[in-house]
Amino acid sequence: MRKVIIDCDPGHDDAMALLLAFAHPDTLDVLAVGTVGGNHHLDKITQNAQRILQVIHQNVLLYQGCFEPFIQALPIQPGAHGDSGMDGLSVLDDVTYPIEAQHAVEGYKELLMRHKNVTLIGLGPLTNIAMLLKMYPQVKSSIEMISIMGGGIDHGNVTPYAEFNIYADPEAAKIVFESGIPITMAGLDVTEKSCLSYEQILSLKNQGTVSHFSYELLEFYHQSGKQFGFDESAIHDAVAVACLIYPELFVHKDYAIEISCSGITRGMTATDLRLKQDKEKNVKALIDVDQEKFSNLLLQAIQLHDRRQ
Repeated sequence: MRKVIIDCDPGHDDAMALLLAFAHPDTLDVLAVGTVGGNHHLDKITQNAQRILQVIHQNVLLYQGCFEPFIQALPIQPGAHGDSGMDGLSVLDDVTYPIEAQHAVEGYKELLMRHKNVTLIGLGPLTNIAMLLKMYPQVKSSIEMISIMGGGIDHGNVTPYAEFNIYADPEAAKIVFESGIPITMAGLDVTEKSCLSYEQILSLKNQGTVSHFSYELLEFYHQSGKQFGFDESAIHDAVAVACLIYPELFVHKDYAIEISCSGITRGMTATDLRLKQDKEKNVKALIDVDQEKFSNLLLQAIQLHDRRQ
């Protein structure tokens, strides 16, 4: 069983990633969930995480982390995820899920001092993880790998060159990518192929508490995605979890990747595609997915939560 810490900024696709992770306790032992300012401000992000964990009746440590990037202002994206950062729910129950008093970085450090061979899953800007590595470099020996949703080999989304999670805090991403820790990158090259169709989203309607919760989120997410030209809903963040559960669903290739922190390419995961490269390959990048098996895995995870309730 793989021990994991999930660092996230929920987020519709973060919600699906969390549902997927907690549906597989035989494969993933989730030690903690932490939030980071990302697609919206930290207070809303954390409340969204509380709501997700509450609806699936979890009992895991929830930490609140960094509220802004290292240097730039937080480039929130209400156009993609709505004013709450996770719009779409018709009923908003009071959130009572407890938040730990410690900052996420301190909580992660203590967990990594107690546990070895832990995988960090980064589903938002990498601010918390970079801060952890800068403040407590001694924990590196406890980190087996970092699975990241972010970046892209040949294109971005928030700019032509940069994907949002990396663009939001490229200085943090640079620290992580240069840490020497093994990194698996689920970038746009694979996540935009990792989709649910609208018919699959509709199949969740009124099918159970978690299924309907997922339907309402994904209905909003699907309609929102149309403004960006998507006919199907790319469940980006779930890929960084799915590749740990069923790695055989994905094709990967090793690359030397650097993070651009300035100019027009700020936030770019600059990938050396030459046949003969100068630098050591530091990233395992996912480049393709068995789309049918991925969507089935996600739907089965949602339904599994309903059967457990």
